[in-house]
Amino acid sequence: MNICRFFIACSLVATLSAAPKSKGNPVYEEELNPPALKNNGMTYGCYADWLYLQPNGSNFYYGIENIILDPNIAVPTYSPNWNVLEVDPDYHCGFILGTSARFDEANVCLDLNWERLRAQDSDHFQTPSSTGFLVGPVFDAGAPSTVYNTAQGTMISHFDAVNLTVGKQVYTVQSFYADLYGGLGFTRIEHISQAEYTNAANATQRICRSTSLFTGAGPQIGIDYNYRLYKEFFLTGNSSFALLMGQMKNNTRFQSSVDPSVALGVPQPNVQKLRVPDRSQLVAGLEQKLGLFYRIIWKGVTATIAAGYQCQIYLDAVQSFDLTSPQVAPVGLGTPLTTTAIALLPEGFERTISNFILTGPYAFLGVEF
Repeated sequence: MNICRFFIACSLVATLSAAPKSKGNPVYEEELNPPALKNNGMTYGCYADWLYLQPNGSNFYYGIENIILDPNIAVPTYSPNWNVLEVDPDYHCGFILGTSARFDEANVCLDLNWERLRAQDSDHFQTPSSTGFLVGPVFDAGAPSTVYNTAQGTMISHFDAVNLTVGKQVYTVQSFYADLYGGLGFTRIEHISQAEYTNAANATQRICRSTSLFTGAGPQIGIDYNYRLYKEFFLTGNSSFALLMGQMKNNTRFQSSVDPSVALGVPQPNVQKLRVPDRSQLVAGLEQKLGLFYRIIWKGVTATIAAGYQCQIYLDAVQSFDLTSPQVAPVGLGTPLTTTAIALLPEGFERTISNFILTGPYAFLGVEF
Protein backbone atom coordinates (compact mmCIF):
# COMPACT_ATOMS: atom_id res chain seq x y z
CA MET A 1 0.00 0.00 0.00
CA ASN A 2 2.82 2.42 0.88
CA ILE A 3 4.54 1.59 -2.42
CA CYS A 4 1.31 2.47 -4.32
CA ARG A 5 0.99 5.76 -2.51
CA PHE A 6 4.61 6.56 -3.38
CA PHE A 7 4.10 5.96 -7.12
CA ILE A 8 0.87 8.06 -7.13
CA ALA A 9 2.64 10.97 -5.45
CA CYS A 10 5.51 10.79 -7.99
CA SER A 11 3.02 10.81 -10.84
CA LEU A 12 1.31 13.95 -9.50
CA VAL A 13 4.62 15.75 -9.11
CA ALA A 14 5.64 14.88 -12.68
CA THR A 15 2.28 16.06 -14.03
CA LEU A 16 2.46 19.39 -12.22
CA SER A 17 6.04 19.89 -13.33
CA ALA A 18 5.08 19.39 -16.99
CA ALA A 19 2.12 21.83 -16.81
CA PRO A 20 2.68 25.28 -18.49
CA LYS A 21 3.37 28.15 -16.14
CA SER A 22 1.59 31.50 -16.24
CA LYS A 23 3.54 34.48 -17.66
CA GLY A 24 1.99 37.34 -15.80
CA ASN A 25 -1.29 38.22 -17.48
CA PRO A 26 -2.16 35.50 -20.07
CA VAL A 27 -4.84 37.66 -21.72
CA TYR A 28 -2.34 40.45 -22.32
CA GLU A 29 0.28 38.08 -23.72
CA GLU A 30 -2.30 36.86 -26.20
CA GLU A 31 -3.08 40.48 -27.15
CA LEU A 32 0.56 41.18 -27.88
CA ASN A 33 1.30 38.01 -29.84
CA PRO A 34 -1.62 36.38 -31.66
CA PRO A 35 -0.97 32.61 -32.06
CA ALA A 36 -0.57 32.77 -35.85
CA LEU A 37 2.17 35.39 -35.56
CA LYS A 38 4.33 33.97 -32.80
CA ASN A 39 6.24 31.60 -35.04
CA ASN A 40 8.03 34.14 -37.25
CA GLY A 41 8.64 36.65 -34.43
CA MET A 42 7.56 39.66 -36.53
CA THR A 43 4.29 41.47 -37.19
CA TYR A 44 4.08 43.73 -40.23
CA GLY A 45 1.44 46.34 -40.83
CA CYS A 46 0.27 49.05 -43.19
CA TYR A 47 -2.40 51.67 -42.68
CA ALA A 48 -4.05 54.74 -44.15
CA ASP A 49 -5.98 57.67 -42.67
CA TRP A 50 -8.49 59.73 -44.60
CA LEU A 51 -8.46 63.25 -43.14
CA TYR A 52 -11.05 66.00 -43.44
CA LEU A 53 -9.25 68.96 -41.88
CA GLN A 54 -9.77 72.69 -41.60
CA PRO A 55 -6.61 74.85 -41.69
CA ASN A 56 -6.64 77.91 -39.50
CA GLY A 57 -4.49 80.51 -37.78
CA SER A 58 -4.34 84.10 -36.67
CA ASN A 59 -3.32 85.53 -40.06
CA PHE A 60 -6.32 84.68 -42.29
CA TYR A 61 -7.24 88.36 -42.73
CA TYR A 62 -7.07 90.00 -46.13
CA GLY A 63 -8.37 93.55 -45.71
CA ILE A 64 -10.33 96.07 -43.72
CA GLU A 65 -13.57 97.90 -44.48
CA ASN A 66 -14.77 101.26 -43.24
CA ILE A 67 -18.34 101.05 -41.95
CA ILE A 68 -20.78 103.64 -40.61
CA LEU A 69 -20.70 104.12 -36.85
CA ASP A 70 -23.52 106.68 -36.88
CA PRO A 71 -26.25 105.75 -39.44
CA ASN A 72 -27.44 109.39 -39.48
CA ILE A 73 -24.17 110.46 -41.09
CA ALA A 74 -24.21 109.72 -44.81
CA VAL A 75 -20.45 109.76 -45.34
CA PRO A 76 -18.60 107.44 -42.92
CA THR A 77 -15.38 109.47 -43.19
CA TYR A 78 -16.61 111.70 -40.34
CA SER A 79 -17.62 108.80 -38.09
CA PRO A 80 -15.49 105.83 -39.05
CA ASN A 81 -15.63 102.32 -37.71
CA TRP A 82 -13.69 99.36 -39.12
CA ASN A 83 -14.27 95.69 -39.70
CA VAL A 84 -11.43 93.28 -40.45
CA LEU A 85 -12.15 90.95 -43.37
CA GLU A 86 -11.08 87.33 -42.90
CA VAL A 87 -11.22 84.18 -44.99
CA ASP A 88 -13.36 81.50 -43.34
CA PRO A 89 -11.59 78.25 -44.33
CA ASP A 90 -13.46 75.12 -45.38
CA TYR A 91 -12.62 71.49 -44.62
CA HIS A 92 -10.30 69.75 -47.07
CA CYS A 93 -9.30 66.16 -47.72
CA GLY A 94 -5.89 64.91 -46.70
CA PHE A 95 -4.26 61.60 -45.93
CA ILE A 96 -1.78 59.68 -43.80
CA LEU A 97 0.06 56.66 -45.20
CA GLY A 98 2.10 54.47 -42.90
CA THR A 99 3.85 51.16 -42.39
CA SER A 100 5.02 49.38 -39.25
CA ALA A 101 7.08 46.39 -38.09
CA ARG A 102 6.72 44.90 -34.61
CA PHE A 103 9.31 42.65 -32.97
CA ASP A 104 7.00 40.33 -31.08
CA GLU A 105 9.53 38.91 -28.63
CA ALA A 106 10.71 42.36 -27.49
CA ASN A 107 7.30 43.94 -28.13
CA VAL A 108 8.95 46.89 -29.88
CA CYS A 109 7.42 48.57 -32.93
CA LEU A 110 9.00 50.64 -35.70
CA ASP A 111 6.60 53.03 -37.46
CA LEU A 112 7.00 55.29 -40.51
CA ASN A 113 4.22 57.57 -41.77
CA TRP A 114 3.58 60.53 -44.05
CA GLU A 115 0.81 63.12 -43.67
CA ARG A 116 -0.23 65.58 -46.39
CA LEU A 117 -2.85 68.31 -46.80
CA ARG A 118 -3.47 70.80 -49.61
CA ALA A 119 -6.05 73.55 -49.09
CA GLN A 120 -7.19 76.74 -50.81
CA ASP A 121 -9.92 79.07 -49.54
CA SER A 122 -11.17 82.46 -50.67
CA ASP A 123 -13.56 85.24 -49.74
CA HIS A 124 -15.00 88.26 -51.55
CA PHE A 125 -16.22 91.65 -50.33
CA GLN A 126 -17.76 94.65 -52.08
CA THR A 127 -18.55 97.99 -50.49
CA PRO A 128 -21.95 99.72 -50.81
CA SER A 129 -22.26 102.07 -53.75
CA SER A 130 -22.66 105.15 -51.49
CA THR A 131 -19.86 107.72 -51.50
CA GLY A 132 -17.27 107.39 -48.75
CA PHE A 133 -17.27 103.65 -48.18
CA LEU A 134 -13.88 102.04 -48.64
CA VAL A 135 -11.99 98.78 -48.42
CA GLY A 136 -8.26 98.22 -48.48
CA PRO A 137 -5.26 96.55 -46.85
CA VAL A 138 -4.80 96.88 -43.11
CA PHE A 139 -1.70 99.03 -43.59
CA ASP A 140 -3.52 101.54 -45.82
CA ALA A 141 -7.08 101.77 -44.49
CA GLY A 142 -7.48 105.55 -44.62
CA ALA A 143 -8.41 107.98 -47.37
CA PRO A 144 -6.06 106.44 -50.00
CA SER A 145 -8.19 103.28 -50.05
CA THR A 146 -11.31 105.13 -51.19
CA VAL A 147 -10.24 104.25 -54.73
CA TYR A 148 -11.07 100.57 -54.01
CA ASN A 149 -14.55 99.11 -53.65
CA THR A 150 -13.88 95.39 -54.08
CA ALA A 151 -11.58 93.02 -52.17
CA GLN A 152 -10.74 89.38 -52.84
CA GLY A 153 -8.82 87.26 -50.33
CA THR A 154 -7.23 83.85 -50.95
CA MET A 155 -5.48 81.59 -48.44
CA ILE A 156 -3.41 78.58 -49.55
CA SER A 157 -2.10 76.04 -47.03
CA HIS A 158 0.37 73.23 -47.81
CA PHE A 159 1.30 70.82 -45.04
CA ASP A 160 3.59 67.77 -45.06
CA ALA A 161 4.90 65.73 -42.13
CA VAL A 162 7.06 62.58 -42.03
CA ASN A 163 7.56 60.72 -38.74
CA LEU A 164 9.85 57.82 -37.84
CA THR A 165 9.26 56.43 -34.35
CA VAL A 166 10.12 53.48 -32.11
CA GLY A 167 7.44 52.39 -29.63
CA LYS A 168 7.05 49.96 -26.76
CA GLN A 169 3.68 48.57 -25.75
CA VAL A 170 3.04 48.45 -22.02
CA TYR A 171 0.18 47.04 -19.97
CA THR A 172 -1.14 49.36 -17.30
CA VAL A 173 -4.53 48.37 -15.88
CA GLN A 174 -7.21 45.89 -16.85
CA SER A 175 -8.42 46.40 -20.47
CA PHE A 176 -6.15 49.44 -20.98
CA TYR A 177 -3.17 49.27 -23.33
CA ALA A 178 -0.64 51.95 -24.22
CA ASP A 179 2.24 52.43 -26.64
CA LEU A 180 4.99 54.80 -25.53
CA TYR A 181 7.05 56.02 -28.47
CA GLY A 182 9.71 58.49 -29.50
CA GLY A 183 11.56 59.37 -32.66
CA LEU A 184 12.18 62.02 -35.26
CA GLY A 185 9.73 64.21 -37.12
CA PHE A 186 10.06 66.34 -40.26
CA THR A 187 7.52 69.07 -41.06
CA ARG A 188 7.03 71.46 -43.95
CA ILE A 189 4.43 74.25 -43.64
CA GLU A 190 3.76 76.69 -46.45
CA HIS A 191 1.14 79.39 -46.08
CA ILE A 192 0.26 81.81 -48.89
CA SER A 193 -2.07 84.77 -48.38
CA GLN A 194 -3.15 86.94 -51.28
CA ALA A 195 -5.36 90.03 -51.27
CA GLU A 196 -6.59 91.84 -54.37
CA TYR A 197 -8.28 95.26 -54.40
CA THR A 198 -9.92 96.91 -57.42
CA ASN A 199 -12.14 99.86 -58.22
CA ALA A 200 -15.48 99.71 -60.02
CA ALA A 201 -13.94 100.15 -63.48
CA ASN A 202 -11.03 97.75 -62.79
CA ALA A 203 -8.69 100.59 -63.82
CA THR A 204 -6.94 100.58 -60.45
CA GLN A 205 -5.71 97.34 -58.95
CA ARG A 206 -3.49 96.33 -56.05
CA ILE A 207 -2.35 92.77 -55.27
CA CYS A 208 -0.51 91.82 -52.08
CA ARG A 209 0.83 88.25 -51.95
CA SER A 210 2.77 86.91 -48.97
CA THR A 211 4.42 83.47 -48.85
CA SER A 212 5.70 81.97 -45.60
CA LEU A 213 7.65 78.70 -45.62
CA PHE A 214 8.89 76.73 -42.61
CA THR A 215 10.93 73.53 -42.95
CA GLY A 216 12.18 71.84 -39.81
CA ALA A 217 12.90 68.58 -38.03
CA GLY A 218 13.39 67.43 -34.46
CA PRO A 219 12.58 64.94 -31.71
CA GLN A 220 9.09 63.90 -30.76
CA ILE A 221 7.50 61.81 -28.03
CA GLY A 222 4.01 60.48 -27.67
CA ILE A 223 1.59 57.86 -26.44
CA ASP A 224 -1.05 55.75 -28.18
CA TYR A 225 -3.68 54.38 -25.84
CA ASN A 226 -6.56 51.93 -26.24
CA TYR A 227 -9.29 50.95 -23.80
CA ARG A 228 -11.43 47.88 -24.42
CA LEU A 229 -15.11 48.78 -24.22
CA TYR A 230 -16.61 45.47 -25.30
CA LYS A 231 -14.93 42.48 -26.94
CA GLU A 232 -13.09 43.90 -30.01
CA PHE A 233 -14.53 47.41 -29.64
CA PHE A 234 -12.05 49.98 -28.25
CA LEU A 235 -11.77 53.62 -27.28
CA THR A 236 -8.55 54.93 -28.84
CA GLY A 237 -6.46 58.07 -28.59
CA ASN A 238 -3.08 59.61 -29.27
CA SER A 239 -1.09 62.48 -27.76
CA SER A 240 2.25 63.68 -29.12
CA PHE A 241 4.66 66.57 -28.74
CA ALA A 242 7.52 67.63 -31.02
CA LEU A 243 10.19 70.32 -31.10
CA LEU A 244 11.10 71.23 -34.68
CA MET A 245 14.17 73.29 -35.48
CA GLY A 246 14.47 74.69 -38.97
CA GLN A 247 14.49 77.58 -41.41
CA MET A 248 11.70 80.08 -41.99
CA LYS A 249 11.47 82.15 -45.18
CA ASN A 250 9.12 84.93 -46.18
CA ASN A 251 8.48 86.68 -49.49
CA THR A 252 5.92 89.44 -50.00
CA ARG A 253 5.04 90.89 -53.40
CA PHE A 254 3.16 94.16 -53.87
CA GLN A 255 1.77 94.82 -57.32
CA SER A 256 -0.06 98.00 -58.39
CA SER A 257 -1.71 98.93 -61.67
CA VAL A 258 -3.07 102.46 -62.03
CA ASP A 259 -3.88 104.24 -65.31
CA PRO A 260 -2.49 107.69 -64.25
CA SER A 261 0.88 106.15 -63.40
CA VAL A 262 1.65 105.59 -67.08
CA ALA A 263 1.95 109.34 -67.64
CA LEU A 264 4.31 109.55 -64.66
CA GLY A 265 6.67 107.00 -66.18
CA VAL A 266 5.90 104.28 -63.60
CA PRO A 267 6.07 100.76 -65.11
CA GLN A 268 2.83 98.80 -65.35
CA PRO A 269 2.35 96.85 -63.26
CA ASN A 270 4.59 98.39 -60.61
CA VAL A 271 6.06 95.51 -58.58
CA GLN A 272 7.72 95.87 -55.17
CA LYS A 273 9.11 93.06 -53.02
CA LEU A 274 9.86 92.45 -49.37
CA ARG A 275 12.05 89.41 -48.68
CA VAL A 276 13.32 87.60 -45.59
CA PRO A 277 15.82 85.06 -47.04
CA ASP A 278 15.93 82.74 -44.02
CA ARG A 279 16.01 82.77 -40.27
CA SER A 280 16.24 80.03 -37.66
CA GLN A 281 12.99 79.18 -35.95
CA LEU A 282 11.97 76.69 -33.24
CA VAL A 283 8.40 75.42 -33.67
CA ALA A 284 6.56 73.36 -31.06
CA GLY A 285 4.03 70.89 -32.46
CA LEU A 286 1.21 69.28 -30.50
CA GLU A 287 -1.27 66.67 -31.71
CA GLN A 288 -4.27 65.03 -30.09
CA LYS A 289 -6.57 62.29 -31.43
CA LEU A 290 -9.62 60.64 -29.91
CA GLY A 291 -11.87 58.04 -31.52
CA LEU A 292 -13.28 54.53 -31.59
CA PHE A 293 -11.99 51.44 -33.38
CA TYR A 294 -13.12 47.91 -34.09
CA ARG A 295 -10.72 45.03 -34.63
CA ILE A 296 -11.23 41.89 -36.72
CA ILE A 297 -8.85 38.90 -36.40
CA TRP A 298 -9.07 36.19 -39.06
CA LYS A 299 -6.47 33.52 -39.89
CA GLY A 300 -3.57 35.45 -38.49
CA VAL A 301 -4.53 38.76 -40.12
CA THR A 302 -5.74 41.66 -37.97
CA ALA A 303 -7.82 44.42 -39.57
CA THR A 304 -8.64 47.64 -37.72
CA ILE A 305 -11.31 50.20 -38.61
CA ALA A 306 -11.39 53.50 -36.70
CA ALA A 307 -12.91 56.97 -36.79
CA GLY A 308 -12.51 60.03 -34.61
CA TYR A 309 -11.44 63.66 -34.33
CA GLN A 310 -7.95 65.15 -34.33
CA CYS A 311 -6.31 68.50 -33.56
CA GLN A 312 -2.84 69.69 -34.56
CA ILE A 313 -1.18 73.00 -33.74
CA TYR A 314 2.27 74.29 -34.67
CA LEU A 315 3.25 77.32 -32.62
CA ASP A 316 4.92 80.30 -34.35
CA ALA A 317 5.12 78.46 -37.67
CA VAL A 318 3.92 81.23 -40.02
CA GLN A 319 5.66 84.58 -40.53
CA SER A 320 4.37 87.71 -42.25
CA PHE A 321 5.46 91.33 -42.66
CA ASP A 322 3.02 94.23 -42.88
CA LEU A 323 3.78 97.82 -43.77
CA THR A 324 3.14 100.47 -41.16
CA SER A 325 1.05 103.58 -41.67
CA PRO A 326 1.11 106.31 -42.74
CA GLN A 327 2.35 105.97 -46.30
CA VAL A 328 4.75 108.75 -47.32
CA ALA A 329 4.27 110.58 -50.62
CA PRO A 330 7.53 111.35 -52.45
CA VAL A 331 8.10 114.77 -53.92
CA GLY A 332 7.00 115.14 -57.54
CA LEU A 333 4.53 112.25 -57.76
CA GLY A 334 1.33 114.08 -56.85
CA THR A 335 -1.04 113.70 -53.92
CA PRO A 336 -0.77 110.92 -51.33
CA LEU A 337 -4.07 109.52 -52.58
CA THR A 338 -2.65 108.93 -56.04
CA THR A 339 0.81 107.96 -54.85
CA THR A 340 -0.13 105.12 -52.49
CA ALA A 341 -2.21 103.54 -55.23
CA ILE A 342 0.81 103.67 -57.56
CA ALA A 343 3.57 102.75 -55.10
CA LEU A 344 4.01 101.77 -51.46
CA LEU A 345 6.31 104.09 -49.55
CA PRO A 346 6.05 103.07 -45.87
CA GLU A 347 7.79 104.54 -42.87
CA GLY A 348 8.37 101.11 -41.35
CA PHE A 349 7.55 97.39 -41.25
CA GLU A 350 5.92 95.14 -38.67
CA ARG A 351 6.69 91.43 -38.26
CA THR A 352 3.94 89.03 -37.17
CA ILE A 353 4.34 85.40 -36.07
CA SER A 354 1.25 83.18 -36.25
CA ASN A 355 0.27 79.61 -35.38
CA PHE A 356 -0.73 76.96 -37.90
CA ILE A 357 -3.74 74.82 -36.90
CA LEU A 358 -5.42 71.74 -38.38
CA THR A 359 -8.64 70.31 -36.93
CA GLY A 360 -11.23 67.84 -38.15
CA PRO A 361 -12.45 64.25 -38.33
CA TYR A 362 -10.50 61.25 -39.58
CA ALA A 363 -11.15 57.65 -40.67
CA PHE A 364 -8.54 54.89 -40.31
CA LEU A 365 -8.00 51.48 -41.91
CA GLY A 366 -5.09 49.28 -40.90
CA VAL A 367 -3.94 45.68 -41.54
CA GLU A 368 -1.38 43.62 -39.62
CA PHE A 369 -0.05 40.22 -40.70
